[in-house]
Amino acid sequence: MLSNHDSIQRDQLVPPNHLVRKMEAAIDFTFIYDLVKDMYSEVGRPSIDPVILVKLTESKDCQKVVTRHIWQTHVEEADHLRHHKM
Repeated sequence: MLSNHDSIQRDQLVPPNHLVRKMEAAIDFTFIYDLVKDMYSEVGRPSIDPVILVKLTESKDCQKVVTRHIWQTHVEEADHLRHHKM
């Protein structure tokens, strides 16, 4: 666990060429605030930022597509090797 004086900036954790940074540069997510404004209360503990929730979901979904593509490439290569003598 980090103490207050050991805070880590988000920029230190995400590599410069990461998909999340590319999404951040390409999409203005501020429209989400208007879409969800009636779902968030001004009273009580602060909620998790809805933009962060959407970014996490999008990032996860994009990673699934990339992973599926990589997996399929390996499956096809394994199939090819299985059917050819070495």
